[in-house]
Amino acid sequence: MMTDNNKTEDAQAWINKGIALHDLGKCDKAIECFDKVIELDPRSTEGYEYKSAVLCNLKKYEEALECFDKIIELDPEDYESYYSKGLFFM
Repeated sequence: MMTDNNKTEDAQAWINKGIALHDLGKCDKAIECFDKVIELDPRSTEGYEYKSAVLCNLKKYEEALECFDKIIELDPEDYESYYSKGLFFM
């Protein structure tokens, strides 16, 4: 049985892998990693944050906006996400 601590450690490993893949220019694979983070912990905003950054780099703005919306839904106090979302409309 997977404990919450194991899920957190697994999610962090997937985040690290996604960041590394993004840095290597493998954006599609990076998105898959961040999707895995979201699957492991759907209430965590971190997977959505990293995924939105990669989607922006790929100019997939509508999908990135969906990530920002999800972050705001999960954490209405995350003012940085409001700011980042607002930048799309400038």
